[in-house]
Amino acid sequence: MMESFIFSVNAVLPVFLLVALGFLLRLRGIIDKTFIKTANKLLFNVFFFCRLFDEIWHSDLRQDFDVDLIIAGVFGTIFCFVVMRLIVPRFLPSVPVYTSFIQGAFRGNFLLLGLVIVENISGDAGLIKAAMMMPFTVPLYNILSVLLLAENNKQAGWMGTFKKIATNPLILASIFGVIASLVGLQLPAVLYKPIQQMGGIASPLAMIILGANITFDKGLAGFKLAMIGTSIKLVFQPLIMCAIFIVLGFRGPALSVLLVMFGAPSAVSSFPMAAAMGADADLAAQLVVLTTALSLLSLFGFIFVFKVMAFI
Repeated sequence: MMESFIFSVNAVLPVFLLVALGFLLRLRGIIDKTFIKTANKLLFNVFFFCRLFDEIWHSDLRQDFDVDLIIAGVFGTIFCFVVMRLIVPRFLPSVPVYTSFIQGAFRGNFLLLGLVIVENISGDAGLIKAAMMMPFTVPLYNILSVLLLAENNKQAGWMGTFKKIATNPLILASIFGVIASLVGLQLPAVLYKPIQQMGGIASPLAMIILGANITFDKGLAGFKLAMIGTSIKLVFQPLIMCAIFIVLGFRGPALSVLLVMFGAPSAVSSFPMAAAMGADADLAAQLVVLTTALSLLSLFGFIFVFKVMAFI
């Protein structure tokens, strides 16, 4: 278990160093609001597209196809989203606030952190199942997020919302990635290398821009709201969902995938998406930072308890 703890520290600490770098660069005036806005567009439309396409393209969708696991992950995500969408707006009437809050509370960082953490818990068996889940969960995260964040521009109507879903770069990347994986697409190195390099930019640049976007303008009230969202994301959601999955009979690598899926910190891509679609970008940034920091403790706690109880 100490190895798992050390691994989790190594997975999370570099993230915070990049976030801190972004914050310091903004304080020194090296990064300004214009750069942040442009970088968000690049992240959302180019770099995360390449990262997601590359990850799904190189996953083996035919290997160890676990229908029960996919159903649990998909319907569990939809259940959490619907419950939050029905309850949260009653307490947070501001549309930009509740849309950022809900997205940060239900959408996990399965793409960037999920695979490595699952591999550390369950080895290759867990990694295979996690990679299999990605073509289903990542598009679902993005479809639900677009539906949610589109509430910031209700004048667009259903056709406008459908257009945003159909043209969302991360959804398109998922679709193209699935097709490329199924047909066994091969690209020459001269074409593949730029895709791989641009995908590699996504995570570090997102963290730097995330840090540059952090402000303390909202004071204690904003921090309390972010902490409530963090508690939902890291404690209550994985606790409730994993209890259900355990009752349903999930054990071993499958349960480790579901634990990380529902207990991972808020997705880094939720921040540029919130900023691009008119939601509360400050709250989105706070949720990503806080959940990433505290997930080190929460995931360690869940892993330790589940190991002791022989669930994973």
